[in-house]
Amino acid sequence: MLNTEESRAGAMACLNAIRIIEHIQSEPNPECTMERHWRDEEAGKMAMLHAAGVQSGFMAGFIATFAEYVSFDQSAGIPDPHVWKPETVMTEEEKAANRAHYEEAAA
Repeated sequence: MLNTEESRAGAMACLNAIRIIEHIQSEPNPECTMERHWRDEEAGKMAMLHAAGVQSGFMAGFIATFAEYVSFDQSAGIPDPHVWKPETVMTEEEKAANRAHYEEAAA
């Protein structure tokens, strides 16, 4: 199952998306704005989702959460999955409150 031409193509697509996320996160952020952080995190999710091709809503959530984990790891270190709450599992209200909290802390 995991050693077919199709699975290897999927693995390479994932690896390329991880490389894109790493590149995004390694770009200098001299202004150190939270807006830039959120934009970079969204770009990483989109890179991973695009690489995965067409997927169900469930798989889109799965893939986007993995991408957010990789982005977090690249920008701040490995998150503790027992404590960390990715934006992909938040409601829009929770996401807005979370971002406001971090923007206030960064100010």
